[in-house]
Amino acid sequence: MANVHRQLDGEDVWVEFKNSGYPYSLQRRIREERDDEKTLEIIAPYIVACRLPKADGSVLETISVATDLFEVEEDVVVKVIREFFVFRQERMYNPVAPNS
Repeated sequence: MANVHRQLDGEDVWVEFKNSGYPYSLQRRIREERDDEKTLEIIAPYIVACRLPKADGSVLETISVATDLFEVEEDVVVKVIREFFVFRQERMYNPVAPNS
C-alpha cells in the first residue's frame, strides 16, 4: 500500500498526496516535461496537505497553485518532486487501500 504522507526532512517537513484521481497519462507527462515550473504545475494539484519551510522562514501549509512552491526552499521543492515520483511508482504497483 502506497503511503500518501511523506516525510521530507525530519518530522516537521512533510507532504501528503491525493490517494486517487491519477490518470494513466500522468507518468508520461511528468517524464517528458523538461520545464521546472510546468513540472510543479503538474504535481501541485495532487498535494492535499503539506508543511514546507519557505525561504523567508515561515511555513507553507496549503498549496492552491504551483507558484506557492516558488517561495519554498529549493532543496525542499526538489524533495517534493522526488517523493512524488517515488509515490507514483509505489502506487502503480501497490495501490492505496480503498478506504484510505
